[in-house]
Amino acid sequence: MGLNFINKEDVFKEIYKQFNINKEDLVLNETILIPFIRKISSILCPTSESQIRKYIFDLLDVSKNDEDYINILENFEKSIEKLKIIGELNEIFNFDSFDDKFKSTYLYTKQPSYLIHNSKLILIGIDNNGSFPIPESIKDLINFNNYDRVYQIKADDKNLIEEELGKHSINIMSRNHWLKKPKKIDLKKYIQEYSILLEQKEQQITYEIEDKSNFLLLNYNKSTNYFKGRFEYINKQTGNFILKRTKGFNQTGWSYGKIQNGEIISLLDFPTKKNLQSMNRFDEAMYLQSAIDLVNNNPQEIKIIKKENFSIIDFFHPVPRWVKRYLINLGDEYFESKSLFSFKLKNSQDLKKNIDYIEDLGWYKIIYE
Repeated sequence: MGLNFINKEDVFKEIYKQFNINKEDLVLNETILIPFIRKISSILCPTSESQIRKYIFDLLDVSKNDEDYINILENFEKSIEKLKIIGELNEIFNFDSFDDKFKSTYLYTKQPSYLIHNSKLILIGIDNNGSFPIPESIKDLINFNNYDRVYQIKADDKNLIEEELGKHSINIMSRNHWLKKPKKIDLKKYIQEYSILLEQKEQQITYEIEDKSNFLLLNYNKSTNYFKGRFEYINKQTGNFILKRTKGFNQTGWSYGKIQNGEIISLLDFPTKKNLQSMNRFDEAMYLQSAIDLVNNNPQEIKIIKKENFSIIDFFHPVPRWVKRYLINLGDEYFESKSLFSFKLKNSQDLKKNIDYIEDLGWYKIIYE
């Protein structure tokens, strides 16, 4: 599914060629959008999510006036998030050289590499043509389709795959380098680090915030099993809380705020410099929240449901990307659960060892049913 187009006139011809779909029958789902994102990213790199969206929507004649615009936008956001999770797109945050509070986010394409873990081949990266340069000699072994990036492989094929990828200068990546998980430290010490940052003079609010409706406070006393229900407007609360806010261009911002009787005293925007190249704003907020919840005896729960031949892992709260990366190489997404999201694992795998590892990727409580 390599998309070889140069200008707008060629786009719909290429879609018909690759997908056998006419313009009037085109549905912009992840299958269509992901190859486009890969292609545009390889051309514009370094770029930004908004630039990619603008370029693709212009090429595909997507307008805000379209009836299905909201649905297309959601599919685009899901598609680009998948590429960030797998590691094909890397987010780099740059602070303004004159003012630390101004941050800009750039997306870079990752050079092609691979990882083999738990009988799965994970292909990472995008070449200059917007695809993965898989050697012809192993395409049939994995049924390569240039859309998927995770393939189940046979144990007997592992050495051949490694040898052929090596011949084509596609290097193996270590699991830790791929996961990008932070080094876990003492729970209370971790929260204290942020409290100290929050007390610094440059984080203090020196002006009155007249419209606090732009902020939603994540109440750590509310149930962790219903994420949306944890948010509330700032009213009379006092304490340090994760805050969600809408910035310009409808981008969601995440901050750590000190609140006193409903007034914002200090504000620390994510990502902080301490985690600049390892976490995005959402990952850092959710990682810190998992620590806050545990120290307040309201831990985020991960439920394990054992079936006859497989197990379901249910999540009720968002988790950082490195948790989802680990889940990708364990099993497959499961869509029949009522949780926020779920994964399905074969019971032949070392379930407890893997669950213990997942528990260590944040501060969570594991529940077996």
